[in-house]
Amino acid sequence: MKKLLISLVIISLIITGVVSASIAFTDFTRVYQEFVKSTRIDVATLEANNFRVIKFPVPYLVIDEVKQDGKVALKDIKIEFLLSSLFRFKPEISELTIGEVVVHLNNDDVNFLSHSEFISELILKNALSVKAKVNKLTFVESDNDIPLIIDNLNFSSGNKGANFEGVIDNVGHINGSFENSADNTVVFKLDVQDTSYDFKLNEIYKNGVFEGGDAELKTTNLSSKLAKLVPDFSNIESYLNSNEEVKINFGIKPIKQGLIIDSLIISSDSLQGKGDIKMSKDPAFVSEINIEFTKLDLVNWLKSKKDGAVVVGTTRFGANNRMDFSKNNLNVNFVAKAVKIDENNSLSNVNLKVKVESGKFVIQDFSGEVDQDGNFNLSGAIIQNSFRSIFNGKVVLNHKDLNDFAEFFGGKDVRTDKPIPFSLSSDIKFSSVDLSLQNFLIKTQETEVIGSLSSKFIGNSPRTNASIKFTSVNIDENSFPVLSRAVAYVSNLLEDMKDETYLNKFIPIRKISSISSFDITFDHLTLNKKLYENVNFVLDLSPGRVSVEQLYITDGTDWIDTNFTLEAQSIRPSVKIDINNGSIAVDFLSAPAMLALKKKILDNFDLSKIDIVTRFSLARVYQGDFALGRVVFLARNDKNLIDISKFDADLFGGRLQSSGSILLQPYTLNFVYALNSAQIEPISRLLPKDMINSGGVISASGMWSTNGEKLDEQLYNLYTKSNIVAKDITLNNFSIDNFIQVLGDPNYNIGLFDDDLNKTLLLDKTQMSDLQASVELSKGIFTLPSMAFKTKYSIGQGAATFNLYDFNLDISSIFSFYLAKPKYGRSVTDYAPAKMSVTAKGNFFNPKKEAKTEDLKEVLKARNLK
Repeated sequence: MKKLLISLVIISLIITGVVSASIAFTDFTRVYQEFVKSTRIDVATLEANNFRVIKFPVPYLVIDEVKQDGKVALKDIKIEFLLSSLFRFKPEISELTIGEVVVHLNNDDVNFLSHSEFISELILKNALSVKAKVNKLTFVESDNDIPLIIDNLNFSSGNKGANFEGVIDNVGHINGSFENSADNTVVFKLDVQDTSYDFKLNEIYKNGVFEGGDAELKTTNLSSKLAKLVPDFSNIESYLNSNEEVKINFGIKPIKQGLIIDSLIISSDSLQGKGDIKMSKDPAFVSEINIEFTKLDLVNWLKSKKDGAVVVGTTRFGANNRMDFSKNNLNVNFVAKAVKIDENNSLSNVNLKVKVESGKFVIQDFSGEVDQDGNFNLSGAIIQNSFRSIFNGKVVLNHKDLNDFAEFFGGKDVRTDKPIPFSLSSDIKFSSVDLSLQNFLIKTQETEVIGSLSSKFIGNSPRTNASIKFTSVNIDENSFPVLSRAVAYVSNLLEDMKDETYLNKFIPIRKISSISSFDITFDHLTLNKKLYENVNFVLDLSPGRVSVEQLYITDGTDWIDTNFTLEAQSIRPSVKIDINNGSIAVDFLSAPAMLALKKKILDNFDLSKIDIVTRFSLARVYQGDFALGRVVFLARNDKNLIDISKFDADLFGGRLQSSGSILLQPYTLNFVYALNSAQIEPISRLLPKDMINSGGVISASGMWSTNGEKLDEQLYNLYTKSNIVAKDITLNNFSIDNFIQVLGDPNYNIGLFDDDLNKTLLLDKTQMSDLQASVELSKGIFTLPSMAFKTKYSIGQGAATFNLYDFNLDISSIFSFYLAKPKYGRSVTDYAPAKMSVTAKGNFFNPKKEAKTEDLKEVLKARNLK
């Protein structure tokens, strides 16, 4: 036992001595430099050797950092040696542990095309015999993009080859192997796995040269991967929703210029296709893609439309994030025998021919059949500037039903029962930040639509400007579904206002995410069975706001020039209506009609949920033969109170100026007014026949008010207090001036006085040149406490009352005038003052008239005695 222990000690000492001697005699500088060379760093560029040797308990080499700018950088390196190699005084690396590696690539686009070169380099440089651990491996392209980062990379070698594994962010877990064969053949296998795909690659390398292989991809997120092929549109993926498994198999063959992917087979529930791809690394050669689909079902690939419509949002753009056509020339030939877009639309015999050369992407032909009866064709070119790709071209489309396109934007509710075949042609410009349709023409059987449209997708709110002209549209027959839907939506805003959910109707307006302006013209527009011609307006849309500006519409008799704005940003929406001019027939210019209108408003509307502001300036408003001219109307509501700050109009040939308020419940009206220079003739038509002859003018000012739910209540509660000034009023069945003229004859026979008086009270007429009066109406009784008037030969004063219920009249007046005083043998040179009191009592239509003439007779007698 003792000898055994001594032997072990001696052996240990010998081993330690040999290792120590090996360490002492080993040129670690050379080891360090060979390692640096293996990393592709030029040793001559290093300023100094930067390493440390750890001798005990196990010898290894530590390098804090080694790098060559623009090429490679390694940090926190630990190099371990084979113990047996130390006994041979020739240290061999057994394992490498590296904290971080940054590799700068010469290429600015690392992709599948160049992967075989990387694998060949690993084989030829005998890198497969190294055992290494790298915590983080970062590849940096020549344009400073970082295409790949591998974490926790473990690379181990053995007699038959090498195995490796690691994790790539946004890709998944990778593992693979290099299997050696006796004839210098290496089989490379790679398996990349993630939750959404599994990629397997098998390749053969002989003497370090790639000879061929095959690959298989199973994925459930192919739609998002394809969306990334168009980097200009960073949110295109948000419109795709396919999670079905797609299987792609293909072979790989090397060619002098690059690779050939042949026997390409694509299969899933929605896709069936085959093809081949030639990938060229040399710009002098043209890469080619040829794919033919026998089945292409996109129904499951597009996100379902919720709430009956698709909201077309902005397409966000990332600076300098563009498709790249600058490297290799490319020809693409794509054929699809059948493409299903949705349950209503399908394409067939789709052909896409694309040529990429000299930095330009040319769509030579993109055409196909639409639902067997239609077709489409798109041609043009994509050019690029420093920021984006821009397509310029022309599109032609013939389709069996315009409803299919209307439904995409407006939901199924906008469809018509009858299909609407149409054709479209337009010049088109499109990029990630704008869309422009110029000189577009849409033809249906009933109308043509021409114009231009431009949209910009910059910022949170896209901006659209368009000029659109319709030759003929019948809204009643739903001949153009989008317009009919818009009219129906506006009409629906006036319905169910008392419902608790009424304000939800304004949600679509609050959700408007764009700023748009549409200049719209109709040569012929049919609405509510009326034909309107040359209708034009500007429709402005912005978040929470819809505005119709410069609307001009006429039916041949009436016309209107108006603007209106609906704002729904706040809880209670507001409507502003401006009428700049027009002529309108209405049905509420009478007390019964206004009462019916009030009832309709209260029965169907809840004005506490909406604010309305109106400004009307109209040439004419009429109902039957009654008309108002030059109407100016300013009003707004405060719930059920309508505040009318101005109501001016031409009325009875004069000018009415007024303001006031209408309370709908309880129904109450209060107004102040002034009526200037109104004509007597139209007013006389409202009074009993032959009471006042035509001619003359009248002015009045004051106030009036009433309330009540019925006409009789309103009449009883009608109150007014006014002042009246009139000129040249002619009264029938009364002739004071004729009587004065008869009495003025110096030779007048006083015996005829009573007969002449009766004629005065009952016959002929009197013209009042001036009349002033104050009027008060209360509880159905008119009171005129003071009247002052003039006739041709008299002046007078009086008072009157009139009962609207029993038509009783009570008028008392005094007429003052002069009678001539004759002098014997001389002409009339002097006058005698006289007066006469007249009363009228009884029924308005046949009052009893009486006159007090005692003083007048005395004047006559005194005159005649002289």
